[in-house]
Amino acid sequence: MEQFAFWFYTITVLVSVASFVSALLLYPRYTTAYFGYYLLLLSTSIVFFLVYALAFFIQRYVPSPLTTYHIDLIILALCLSATMYAAPHFTLTLIGRKVKKRYSSIFLLVSIALFLAIVVPSIAGFIAGTETLTIRIIDIIMRLFYCAWFVMALMHARSIAADASKRPMLYFVAVSVLVLPFAIIEQILAHGRYAAFLYGAYLLLWNLGMLVYTVRVFYRPVPTDGGLTKHFIHLYGLTAREQEIIQALVKGKNSREIAKTFNVSKKTVDGHVYNIYRKCYIRNRVELMLLIKEKSLQR
Repeated sequence: MEQFAFWFYTITVLVSVASFVSALLLYPRYTTAYFGYYLLLLSTSIVFFLVYALAFFIQRYVPSPLTTYHIDLIILALCLSATMYAAPHFTLTLIGRKVKKRYSSIFLLVSIALFLAIVVPSIAGFIAGTETLTIRIIDIIMRLFYCAWFVMALMHARSIAADASKRPMLYFVAVSVLVLPFAIIEQILAHGRYAAFLYGAYLLLWNLGMLVYTVRVFYRPVPTDGGLTKHFIHLYGLTAREQEIIQALVKGKNSREIAKTFNVSKKTVDGHVYNIYRKCYIRNRVELMLLIKEKSLQR
C-alpha cells in the first residue's frame, strides 16, 4: 500500500509540475487577468498536495511529528489564504466582470485575517507543545470556498464556452465542482483517511486535461489558410488587407514578396505588419504562428 502511495503521489506531483510549466509557457498568449489567478490557484494546489503527501509519510516514519505538524499548518494556512484571494478574482474575471478595488481589498483583508487566525494559535500551540487546529478543518474550508465560487462560474458556462481561450478553464472548474464535494464528504465521514488520495486524483484529472490542451496548442500545425476564423478576425479587428498579409506571412513570404504580390510598396506592407503585431499583442512572426495555432483550436 505504501509503495502504491509513493508512486501515486510521485506521478501526481510530476504531472502537476509539468502542467504548471506548460501553463507558464502559455501565459504570454493570455493577456487576461484570469489566467494569472489560475496560475496562483494551480501553484497553491500543488504545494497543498505536497504537504499532504509528506504528512502521509511523516506520520508513519517520524515518532513525534508535532514540530512538523505546526510547520504543515502554517504552509496550509498560507495556501488557504492565497486561495481565498485568488478564487473570487479568477471566477469574476473569467465570467467577464471587473473586480472593483474595494472588493479586491476586502478579499485581501479576509485572506490575511484567516491566515493570522490559523497561524497565531499554531505558534502558541507550538510553544505550549499542543495541537491547536486540525488540518482537516483547513481542508474543508478550502474545498467549500473553491466549490462556492466555481459553482458561480458554471452558471456562466455558456458564455465561457463561447470563448475558445476560456474553455480549458471551464474544464478545470467542472472537474473541481465534480470532485471536491467528495473530498469534503470524505473529511467529514472518514476524517481525512483518504484525503491525500482524493486530492491526488483531483490534481491528476485537472492537470492531465490541461496538458492535453497545451499539447494541442503547441503541436497543432498551422492551417494552410492561415487559420483566420471569424472569431479571430473579430477579436483582433483585422481588416481584409491585414488578413491577406497574415496568410502570406504564414506561407513564409517576406515583406518584399508580399509587396510584389499585392502590387504595393514594401513600406506599405511593413506598416500593415506593424499594425497586425500591435493588434495581436505580439512582436514577431513566430509569436503570430503560435497565436494562430492556438486560436485555430476553436474551428
